[in-house]
Amino acid sequence: MKRVKPSQILIGLFTLTGVVFGILTLVKKAGMNGAIEDYVSSVSKLDSMYSPNAKSFKAYTQQIEDDFHNLESWEVQKIKRYANSKQLPSPTKENMELAKENLTVLRETRSSHERDLMGGGNLGLHNEGAPNFELTVQQGIRNYALKMRSLAQNKKIRLEKDGPIEDFGFSNYVGQTVNTNNKALAVALDKQRAILEYLVGKLVEAEPQEILSVRRENIENSFASTIQVVSSDVFLMDPRKSAKVPGAIETQAFFVEFSGYTDTLRKFFNELSKFEIPVVVRDVRVSRKLTVEEDEEDEEEAKEEPAMAPGSNQPFPQDSPFPFPGSAPAPVPATPPPPPPPAKAQAEVVVDKKVSIFSVTIEFVELSQPEEEDIEGEGDEE
Repeated sequence: MKRVKPSQILIGLFTLTGVVFGILTLVKKAGMNGAIEDYVSSVSKLDSMYSPNAKSFKAYTQQIEDDFHNLESWEVQKIKRYANSKQLPSPTKENMELAKENLTVLRETRSSHERDLMGGGNLGLHNEGAPNFELTVQQGIRNYALKMRSLAQNKKIRLEKDGPIEDFGFSNYVGQTVNTNNKALAVALDKQRAILEYLVGKLVEAEPQEILSVRRENIENSFASTIQVVSSDVFLMDPRKSAKVPGAIETQAFFVEFSGYTDTLRKFFNELSKFEIPVVVRDVRVSRKLTVEEDEEDEEEAKEEPAMAPGSNQPFPQDSPFPFPGSAPAPVPATPPPPPPPAKAQAEVVVDKKVSIFSVTIEFVELSQPEEEDIEGEGDEE
């Protein structure tokens, strides 16, 4: 039998010891990496919920030492470096309670901003939970139109008889009942009705001579594309003039057109500036409204008349080099014209009392209502 030398036994023992230590190192390293990954996963899901400060970060690093007390110091420092790069708080019950308190404060702040934005006004919306809500909304639209007609009649404001203006933006619903079985659409229409009831009511108080048009954004097609909305009731606002910010600010645009004096427009804007509800004037267009006499004068001026030769009552001959009125050179006067009379020292100011047509685009602004996640029950485990 061949004898084993002592040196060979030592070499074998050293080799076996190295293999064992290698295996233990790999197992420990794998366990450490798994622990780090598990902890990172548990805190990462809270990344979007907290705004950590120095105190919370200190508590976080202390929690690392408590949870991973079996790790080597260099391993703990590695986790701390990761925490420092992410600045995440520890997922403890205490921090979760602090987060809930912060959420409560933020909700109260938001509600306060919404109340300030509404200016203390009340739109007078119908209760969504009431039975036959959609029919109630349409009855509210009819009542709104009848109310505006009565107010305009009392103020002697002209409306186009049997025209769409008598429906004040809701021709599809005033004279008939349209059952769409769409509660979301009914809610949107109810809000438009409430806003227009406020706007048209303020316009009537300004006492224009005539209300020519009341329009709103077409929201029906957003809920039911099959509804054919009367074209004279709706309009499309230039998006470049809108304050809408998706996910943050929602808006609804409205358009009114009326005739009257400048004082009418001033009164209307003064009422809107009280900010009883959040409305902003986005565009104003002014045009001159001609009287019947001015229309007839314009028609007379537009008639074509033969060009007359200078110094005579005869028209230009057909072969004249100046066939068009005003194209012939003016005759040289025999004597220079008399000097103009001296101007008065103080000229009287003349106020133009002409009737104008005002086209006003108005936008109702409100905060978006995002869906809030329920964090109850999360983070209870330490």
